[in-house]
Amino acid sequence: MASNGRSAASNAKSNGQTVDGARVKTVFVISPIGKPSSPEHRAAKLVLDYLIKKVFLEPEWKVVRADDENAPDSITTQVIDRIVNSELIVADLTDHNPNVFYELAVAHGYQRPVIQIMKEGQSPPFDVVDQRVIFYDLTDPASVEAAKESIAASAEWLADHSDQIRSPLTAHGSFTAISNAGPGDGANEAIASALTEIVTRLGRLERAQRNSKPEREDRLRLSDLSAESIRDSRQYRMGRERFAALTNELEMLDAKIAELTSKIDFVQNDKDAPADTRDRIVRDLREELDAISQRKSELTRVLAEERRELRFG
Repeated sequence: MASNGRSAASNAKSNGQTVDGARVKTVFVISPIGKPSSPEHRAAKLVLDYLIKKVFLEPEWKVVRADDENAPDSITTQVIDRIVNSELIVADLTDHNPNVFYELAVAHGYQRPVIQIMKEGQSPPFDVVDQRVIFYDLTDPASVEAAKESIAASAEWLADHSDQIRSPLTAHGSFTAISNAGPGDGANEAIASALTEIVTRLGRLERAQRNSKPEREDRLRLSDLSAESIRDSRQYRMGRERFAALTNELEMLDAKIAELTSKIDFVQNDKDAPADTRDRIVRDLREELDAISQRKSELTRVLAEERRELRFG
């Protein structure tokens, strides 16, 4: 099993270190750490020693966690440097630690190969539910062995398919564009593109929040307008703009429905996850899907009414 892990990243980039002429590859572990002697710290140490380090063996691999660093500069700078330059990232999502998800986002932004693990009985958050998670139970030897095998197999796949690595940020390679761009090399354009993407995503979130609680008193009802004046009136122009906005919202709902349907199918077919975890995630996704489908039905009805008022189609 460990040999599978060692061969996994044989084609990965080297960090420059060698032992007896052989390259030493780095696994950077993103995980909850906690204060020394705390239950969280002890649990993280057990996962590190009895799961991760049992797969990635020395001298070929060097397993590093943030609290292993001794350099005097910023811890955050060290962590980001490790994420960017390590051959592989292992992220433990247990307990939904905020620092873990910050560092995971950095890894996704730089398109780094990531293996996600989590304690059995817990559920990954919605934003990464469609990314494979390997579950473990340190109190169950069979679970530990299965997790080690899955980690080794995932590492090997990532090494052999580096061009197929996908994450929630795959379609937006802005981090890499910014880091690679220099003066006169499109740096400002790359930064602008990244900021535009962030603003766009925030705008979508704000619209979704507003649409989840529609304020009907602010809606323009075309049925209240005079049929004689509607064509040339300011209200008519506003009606056309509203119709276009509602049509755009309907398209966004269709895309969200397709996304949720895909996620439900993915979770249902993920045999590595415990059955109760799969059922819980699917139930939550179906509740969200039902709410969005209901909103789509309402929106379709409103659009039909306003299409008749504006004599569209």
